[in-house]
Amino acid sequence: MAKFGKSSLSNLAECDAKLVAVHEFVIEHYDHSVDDGARTLAEQAKNVAKGVSKTMESKHLPDSNGKSQATDSRPFPPPDWSKVEKALAAVRAVDPTLGLLRFYHFQGFVKGVATHMGVSIRQGIDWDSDNDLADQSFFDLPHNELK
Repeated sequence: MAKFGKSSLSNLAECDAKLVAVHEFVIEHYDHSVDDGARTLAEQAKNVAKGVSKTMESKHLPDSNGKSQATDSRPFPPPDWSKVEKALAAVRAVDPTLGLLRFYHFQGFVKGVATHMGVSIRQGIDWDSDNDLADQSFFDLPHNELK
């Protein structure tokens, strides 16, 4: 079973307990890192200047309890972000409605509901259920079956 590294734990310590609980549940099923929790005003200003954030009213800024209401997280090991941005641009060029991404989003929701209900399923987006989508030779995006 996966567990958080020091950096993720440090970032989670800055966050609202509800977000911590979500990530603690997720790590039991999907290895990921928490790259960001609370930010200072200066850090947020830098992110806005770089264009990676759009507002100075970010939920990453500590609330009245000193906790962040937002996290930035990604699967572990992390994908190369520049390749992710290029892939998103390519998908959008072919499919402006992002229907492909909606499939993955939807199937993630289905998997989450099944997990919550204690129902073990296998999906056509990840036949061997190892969270490595690159090892698939056949994608059946709508498919869900009981294990």
